[in-house]
Amino acid sequence: MSPIRYVVPVAVAAALIASGPARAEVTLQVTSVQGSASLEVDFGTARGLGPEGEPGMEPVARQVRLSVSSDSGRPYRVFQRVNGPWSGPDGVEIPLGAIRFSISETQTSGSNRFPGPAPLSLGEQEIFLSDASGSAENLVISYVAQLPPGQRAGVYRTTVSYQVEAQ
Repeated sequence: MSPIRYVVPVAVAAALIASGPARAEVTLQVTSVQGSASLEVDFGTARGLGPEGEPGMEPVARQVRLSVSSDSGRPYRVFQRVNGPWSGPDGVEIPLGAIRFSISETQTSGSNRFPGPAPLSLGEQEIFLSDASGSAENLVISYVAQLPPGQRAGVYRTTVSYQVEAQ
């Protein structure tokens, strides 16, 4: 079965279906949960003050829900792919490690690869492996962006792709 690929600027709602030789269907739906009423989630950041009154940056949190279902009776894997650098005003690039992500507790006995905060990295990562029967799952991915000290406030963006692949 060919993988389903879905590219979004962090979150967009849509359903995708792939058919294999046995007409098995795997469906992936991606929606923004927190941080934006629009279809695009950005990591715009507001300037805040530290405990001693020094200039600092407040972290920005965003959440995305991935809803996956399959009628194949076989396991599937979910991938997250960061497609480019995290950049902002005047093309300034911020290390992707300044964005940490985690996946909240899953509903099934599938394997959550990132239950605790981990730095975002360029490229593709497997983030979830379903249980042996490919049970439906709702994954909530939380992203927290913290600009390094000295960076000016502004709108910083990167894009993330989500892919589900039947085994």
